[in-house]
Amino acid sequence: ITFDAQGGTTTLNSLSVIYGSNQNNKLDTNLNPTKVGYTFDGWFDAPTGGNQVYKVSNGSCIKGAYWTNPWDVNGKGATWQYTNNVTLYAHWTPNTYTVNFNANGGEVAPTSTSVIFDKTYGTLPTPTRTGYTFLGWYTDSVNGNKVESSTAVTIANTQTLYAHWTPNTYTVNFNANGGE
Repeated sequence: ITFDAQGGTTTLNSLSVIYGSNQNNKLDTNLNPTKVGYTFDGWFDAPTGGNQVYKVSNGSCIKGAYWTNPWDVNGKGATWQYTNNVTLYAHWTPNTYTVNFNANGGEVAPTSTSVIFDKTYGTLPTPTRTGYTFLGWYTDSVNGNKVESSTAVTIANTQTLYAHWTPNTYTVNFNANGGE
């Protein structure tokens, strides 16, 4: 069995099994890959779609084309029933994170939103501040990187975006009130 983590990392890239053999000692958390910003959905027999073959989150094989019976963490073994080499593919679901908005001296509504990792931020609120023009949302209150609605979410945590401002310039007219 070859394991394709599809952008994730795993400590086990392949596993040799014998047809009809019991796999109770070979299937363990070594098969649980990780990928920043994603939740592992299980091993499947196709890069997209396909049949789920193994789900590590609850420590069980999926009974079907590959195993004759489920395997579980209590030592009940799964019997391998596939007669060819096979590649199993990790499937992932992107995580959802909260973005908080700090108006940095202004006012903003809403004060937070949810975003999906690797997707764009989408619609961002426009804050207001008397005497200032809004320059955009940034990852730091003073400097930082500008975040726009088309920016991809690459921070795999709750985060805060800060409003940046520039003071407005106004024209002052002087009336000498009869003088010069």
